[in-house]
Amino acid sequence: MIEQLLLTKRLFEEGEKYSLQNDPISAGLAISLFQDSIESVIWLVTKDLGLNVKEKESFTVLLDKVHQELDDNQSIKIPLKAKIQELNKARVSFKHYGILPDISQANKFHGYTEAYLRTFFELYFKKDFDDISMSDLIASDEIRLLIKQAEKNLSTKDYISCVDEIAKAKTKLFYKIQLFVPEVDRNLVNIASLFDRQVSSQVRDVFKYMSDYMKILREISIINIFGISVKEYNHVLQILPHANIFGDGNFQVIRKLNDYTEEEAKFLLKFIIDLALKVQEIG
Repeated sequence: MIEQLLLTKRLFEEGEKYSLQNDPISAGLAISLFQDSIESVIWLVTKDLGLNVKEKESFTVLLDKVHQELDDNQSIKIPLKAKIQELNKARVSFKHYGILPDISQANKFHGYTEAYLRTFFELYFKKDFDDISMSDLIASDEIRLLIKQAEKNLSTKDYISCVDEIAKAKTKLFYKIQLFVPEVDRNLVNIASLFDRQVSSQVRDVFKYMSDYMKILREISIINIFGISVKEYNHVLQILPHANIFGDGNFQVIRKLNDYTEEEAKFLLKFIIDLALKVQEIG
């Protein structure tokens, strides 16, 4: 069931991204995705309750049947049903009739959808909406645990510790994908020892520059392979700390900022989860 709940949340989050873009088409896409997220959870409950419905039952009929069943036999009252019906009408107008919504509607339906899903998750599934995370799908134990700790730190508003864990996860992740794009040979800088002592220091600086530059090119190759936005990745490079890992497994985290906002922490967390899942799909 966790995968279906993750799908519901992912649809909502994708709609959330479109709702932040200030144009009618994006607002329409947001509304469609919000409705998809609701329909996903309604179908999940329909199957879980074993309700007798037709294969191509309309969304409104499903909604009515689920609410009726929960109200009559489960003692669960889910509010906002009328708001969700309003959302569905807006989705039909956009998707089937090409009527562009006002951009303000995306924000309104964002609020309706989030409140409905949070209530449904809590009352029926007995789960906190915030605890349902795409990180649950990450196969690597060590990377998943680092990201889970980052999520815990985010929930307690400890943004610095949250970002530190993300930096560690990124280091681990990039180390794991060296099979796709080999790491830069650490011995490259040591070539300087073959030169005369008088110039070896200058030669070392040159090869150090080359090595660092090649590491950047390697990371760019990686983000291209896995379809990551270069714009987003450049932002990651600007704010994400650098984490060195030692032979004993301990980390040294070198921060680029003295503090982080909630928005920055959420952005970095989503980035590292998406990257881990994309690497997992290919590898």
